[in-house]
Amino acid sequence: MRTHAHTTAPLGQLVAAVFDEAALCSDDSREVSRLATQAVVHLLERLRRPSHGCGRWPSEAIGNQTDGHGEGVRRSAGR
Repeated sequence: MRTHAHTTAPLGQLVAAVFDEAALCSDDSREVSRLATQAVVHLLERLRRPSHGCGRWPSEAIGNQTDGHGEGVRRSAGR
């Protein structure tokens, strides 16, 4: 069974991982670029569609705080 874990990663790491995965599918650099670009566009489009009904980006829902090293920090829902 597949689970969906929500994690925070810098966009550059995501793009690099997508290009690495695309490189496993083809030896042609243009095809790798096309596949990776399609995947990144698809992921960004999915983020823009509000699945939780409030119409905000996920980063707005948790706040745009970082720990000083570029890593996202989630705020507690409790008060």
